[in-house]
Amino acid sequence: MSSMSVVQQKSFERFVRLAPLRFDGTHGEKAYDFLTECLSALRSGQGVWRPVCSPLMGWELFTKDTSSIMLSSGTFQSIINHSRMIESIRHARQGSGTKKFHH
Repeated sequence: MSSMSVVQQKSFERFVRLAPLRFDGTHGEKAYDFLTECLSALRSGQGVWRPVCSPLMGWELFTKDTSSIMLSSGTFQSIINHSRMIESIRHARQGSGTKKFHH
């Protein structure tokens, strides 16, 4: 996360608290697309998350219901680890338009 700006770090920290439990730590494009979608929603301040098999809910309710589960399940560390991978994918995509990231 050292290559991220202060604003990006704050957004990422907020994302970690709000990330849907459906994030499974999968490598490659799926993780990139998922995290990009979440960060975009956070920056725009829009959207609600629907965890698998649950109704729609807003930011506050989602945070209250999931933050302790995430911290105890290892999801938090998984997302932190993938932040480095996301940066690598982003740089690879900027370098060549059609190149795919391989873990």
